[in-house]
Amino acid sequence: MRRQLAHALGFSAAELLAVTRNAIKVAFTSPERRNDLLTKLSQWSDADSA
Repeated sequence: MRRQLAHALGFSAAELLAVTRNAIKVAFTSPERRNDLLTKLSQWSDADSA
């Protein structure tokens, strides 16, 4: 499903994940929230590749 979504947007799943990761890194939020979001994104991507 995630790969289909990425493909529909013209990206690979890895590219879409990188875009999301970069967006979180530059988001106007606290460092704690940023770290939490990056951790959740990593867990989500790890679960998808399992």
